[in-house]
Parts: sequence; structure tokens; C-alpha cells
Amino acid sequence: MLAVSLNGFWVYLGVLAVLGIEPFTELTGAYYLALALALLGSVWPHRRLVRERLLERSRLCKAWAIAAAILAGWLFATAVFRSHGPVARDAALLLVLASLPSALAVIGLERTSFDRLALVVTALGLALAAVEAPDVIHHGKEARFSPIGELNPISAAQTTAFAAVACLALRPSSRRGRVLQTAAAALLVAATIVPAGRGPLVGLVVGFVVIVIVMPRLLPIVAVAAVVGALLGTVVADEVGSTSYLRADVPGVGSGSGGGGTASGSAETPGLAPISSAAIRKYLLEKSLRAVPDAPILGHGIGSLIDDSPEAKRMIAAGSLDPSQTRTYPHNIVVEAAYSLGLLGLIPLLVCIGAAVVALVFVVRAARGAGSTILMLGIGAVAAAGASLSGELGMDAYVWIALAIPIALYASRDEELASLR
Repeated sequence: MLAVSLNGFWVYLGVLAVLGIEPFTELTGAYYLALALALLGSVWPHRRLVRERLLERSRLCKAWAIAAAILAGWLFATAVFRSHGPVARDAALLLVLASLPSALAVIGLERTSFDRLALVVTALGLALAAVEAPDVIHHGKEARFSPIGELNPISAAQTTAFAAVACLALRPSSRRGRVLQTAAAALLVAATIVPAGRGPLVGLVVGFVVIVIVMPRLLPIVAVAAVVGALLGTVVADEVGSTSYLRADVPGVGSGSGGGGTASGSAETPGLAPISSAAIRKYLLEKSLRAVPDAPILGHGIGSLIDDSPEAKRMIAAGSLDPSQTRTYPHNIVVEAAYSLGLLGLIPLLVCIGAAVVALVFVVRAARGAGSTILMLGIGAVAAAGASLSGELGMDAYVWIALAIPIALYASRDEELASLR
């Protein structure tokens, strides 16, 4: 269930697509409610372990737990009582139904469970790659690609990116097993490139680099997987048209002439630059930071940022963006905490991040060769990229999972060390 929470939402969307059912809000809400109950149900038998790890094992874990509780409580209160709109609603619901149950489930994992988590995350990524393959054959040229309706390209790429780094945490005992591991990792790298999700791709690259630095013996597997996967992924991405998005920062919207974009994503009107998603993100970050001093303590509220960038105005003029859908968030969790939650949210978030980083360093030093350490580093890298480039604190369960894994492993350090003796 934790693997599903991390990167398995596509399974739900895929089932609905096969059945011809649109993912209505009520149905999606039921899915997340079932997920929350399953996660909390898995935590219940380990409730004593969770309490001990968070409140009794160390001051570091206790600081993380208190900061996480303050952050979650203030985020929920802000979203419900001080904000309005779909972004605030979704942030509150997903925080309660996905993010917090996922973090608790991580804290309750036994050390050996991380090996199974890596295996299931890898399996989910390979399954999506298998779904992606036949769709590529019949797919027309588009600036971005996703094999399942309603699954956006970033989520599709993130699924396989998480799986690629999780695949490296597996420890096959035979040469055949290592060959299969390398092939699976290469396929997952290719599947990450095809949807043109640049954030997940950046996270994957960083994850591979960090893993090789910590575990040099994995360099041959990583090198082969990266080269073969990049070649395969680029060829397929070019076939479906998404290389145009990777090579130029264009989401497929034309200039302000009122028409849409081309299949390659470039603007057709002479003299006007194409729409740049990077420029939009930069504008939102700068606007958010400038507004922080206006509400430094309590923040402005969740989803209260208005995208009035030049690019947004051009998209509205072109008819590709509804003016009522310009309410958004900064797309960076640290900036979002400062802007939306003020110091009451920023300080506990920084404490959570700081405690997780300290725990991560300790785990790497104490259990450098463990599969759980590799999984921690890989998931942390991909999650950090997503949190920095498009993250929203309440909605993104993977952020909470990535922050909780180092704390769980740090709290269980005696078990980890005993297994390596």
C-alpha cells in the first residue's frame, strides 16, 4: 500500500480508463479514503513501534515528529479555515488521506520491509512501462506523452523515476539477476524520458549520481542503464514528439494569436517567443517571495497565488487557459511554506528537512551498503526534484515519504547495524 501511495495512482486511473469511467471527484475521493484506511490499518499493529520511534528513541526523531505535527496541523487549518478554491480543498484532503498516513506507514516499517518496498515500487514502474509500450506505437505526435488518460506526463515520468532508483536497491545474488536488474533499470530510464517530465528526469539523474558516489560498486549497472535507457528513451520520445518539449521549454501553446500550438510545441506566429513553463515557474517563485513580507507570520493561505504572468495572459488570450483557473501555488514546497503558511509553516518544515538530512547522513555512514540506504537516497533525490520544481506540500505524499524514510531508518539503526555484522 505504501508503494501504491508513492507511485501507484496510475493503476486506479488505468482501471477507470479500461472501464470507460471518468475519474469523478467523488470516485477519486473514495479511492483515497480506501488508501488511507489501508495505510492506517497497516500502521495499527505497529502503533507501539511508531510511538517509540517518534517519541522515545532519540531527540532527533522527537524533533522531527513535533515539527511534522505542527506543520501538518497548520497546513490543514490554513487550507480549511483561511483558504478557498480547489487547490486548498485538494491540499487538505490529500494531506489527511494520503500524505500523513503514508508518513506513519513508513515510520512503522520494519527494517527488512524496505527491501520489499523497493521490489514493489520497481514492479509498479515496470508495469507502467509495459502499459506505455503499446500506446507508443499508436500514438500521434504530441509535445508531451502519457499512456493513460488523466495521468499527466509529470506523474507518469515520476512513477518510472521512482522505480528506476528503487531497482538499484535490489540485491540480486546471481549474474543473471544483475543482468535483469540492469535491463529493468534501463527500461525505466527510457520510460522516464518519454513523457517529457523534466523534474523527474532531473531527480533521476541526481539520484543515480548520489547512489554511485555512496555505492561505487553500482557504477557499471548505473552506467549501462543510463546510456542504454537514454538512447532508447530519446528514440521513442522523438517518435511520439515529446523531444520537442525536452529540447525547448514549450508546453505546446502557440502565441497570442488565438490559436493553439503545433504538434512539436513551437509557436507559429513570427516575432513571438513560445510559451515557457520555466518562465512561468520563475515568475511564480519571484512573485511569491516578494509577497512573503506582506503576511510573514500566518502566510497568505493555500492556493491564493494568482498566475498573472505574461505567459498566462497569452494562454488566456489564446483560449487554452480558463481565467478562473489561474489560482495556483508557488510550485516549490519551501517557498510555498513561506508564502502560504508563513513562519508558522516554514520553521517546522525546515526542522523536518534538517532532521531528515541529519538522519540520512547518519544512516549512510552506518549502513552504506544496505539496500534500504540506496532506496532512501534514490527516493529522496527524485522527491527533492519534484518538491523543488512542482511540489505542493499537502498533495504530494512522496515528499512526506521521502522525509520519513531517513527518520525510520535512523530510529531502527540498531536493527540495521545488527544485520550488517
